[in-house]
Amino acid sequence: MKTLNNKYRMNGSFEISDIARGIVQYEIVIPINAELSGTLNADMGYLVNKYGKLQPIVRPYITLVSFDAYEHLEPIVTKWMQRICSMLDSIKIEINNYGITPNGEMHYRIQNADAFGQFYKSFEVINSYLQDSGLPSAIIHKQPKLIIAEQVQSLPAMLEFSAREIHETMDVKGFWLIKKSTGNTDEKLNVFSLIP
Repeated sequence: MKTLNNKYRMNGSFEISDIARGIVQYEIVIPINAELSGTLNADMGYLVNKYGKLQPIVRPYITLVSFDAYEHLEPIVTKWMQRICSMLDSIKIEINNYGITPNGEMHYRIQNADAFGQFYKSFEVINSYLQDSGLPSAIIHKQPKLIIAEQVQSLPAMLEFSAREIHETMDVKGFWLIKKSTGNTDEKLNVFSLIP
C-alpha cells in the first residue's frame, strides 16, 4: 500500500478516461460525533467571522483510506469490509491540538493514530484485490486528521491556531464507505460497525 501523495485527485475531480472505464473514487471514513462536530463548527465559524474569505470544510468525518475501484466491485469491497470490521474492537481516539500544513490546510491532529494499525493491516486483503483487478494501490492515511479549512492564506489565523490547544476524545464505533461523485459531493454507501 502507498501513503498519501500528490498524484491522487483528492478534490473529488474525475478524468474522462476514468468515467469511461467505470472507475469511481471511494473512501473509508470515520464519522465524527456530536461533541466533536460542535467544536468543528465553532472553529469554522470563528475562522470565517474573524479572518474572512477562507475555505471551511463541510465533511464531518476523518478519512482512513482512499481508493479507486470499478463500480461493479462495490459488493465485494462491502463484503470484505463487513468481515474485517466484525473482528475489530471499537477504538477511542484522542484529538490533540491543531495542525497546519505548508499549503494552508488547518486540521485537528489525532494523537493515537497507531490505533488503526490492525485495520490498515486487514485492509491489505482489499488492496491486493484492487491491484489484481488492474487498479492502483489504495492510499492509506497513516496520520488521519479532521480538516477544518483548506488553503488558509491568513498568517495571523495560522499563528493563532498553531498556538491553540484542544484535547478531546471520541469512541469510534464504526466506519463508513463513501463514494465520491461529480460536483465534489459524497454518497454514503454502507456503515460497518465495530465490536462494542
